[in-house]
Amino acid sequence: MDPVQTLNRYIGMLPGLYNSPQAVAGTKEATPFDEHDLANLILRMCPREWETQWKLSQKTVPQTVTELVEVLETIEEAYNAKRAQEKSQGSSDGKRKNGHMSSPNDRIPKKAKPSDKPSKKCKLCEKLGGKPLTHYTNECKKYNPDGTVKKDFGRGSSNGGKDTKREKAHFAQMKKEYQEMKREGKHLKKLNKKLAKKAKKRAYESDSSDSDAS
Repeated sequence: MDPVQTLNRYIGMLPGLYNSPQAVAGTKEATPFDEHDLANLILRMCPREWETQWKLSQKTVPQTVTELVEVLETIEEAYNAKRAQEKSQGSSDGKRKNGHMSSPNDRIPKKAKPSDKPSKKCKLCEKLGGKPLTHYTNECKKYNPDGTVKKDFGRGSSNGGKDTKREKAHFAQMKKEYQEMKREGKHLKKLNKKLAKKAKKRAYESDSSDSDAS
């Protein structure tokens, strides 16, 4: 409360209407609040529960700030203890059980939306091994209705043969590129032979000219 009392003492030093040209003969100079008025203003600024508790425990309004502070400290301690007890009780009890409200302050629970579609569950995978919660029994791609493993299981994927087609296309592309590289290799081989023949011919002609000159 000391900052409030300090500010109250500064009120007389603040400029106001009394110091302006608009002041009239009846304009009064701003003065600090007395103890009684200041204590009542402070009480009005407190939480409503604290103000109510003051009215229930005290016979009159506060006369001094010191008196007010002593009572408010007691009210604050009781208020904090009550909140801590409610918080610990709420955490021990957990959230509302079975979706029911445990106190008037609880939010109204939402109704659970009924599921129109049954949850996925494969009886074959549940019994024989697999992932039963990812598909229905009639969609099982691993087992036949009699429990035997399907012949094509593990060869492709669950994409309806799309992966197999993709692999075939990839293999065809690789084969095409290999054929092109093979053709280019043959072309380079022929070119190297031609260059080698030309080099031999030039070397032979050079040797012949040297022998004729000698």
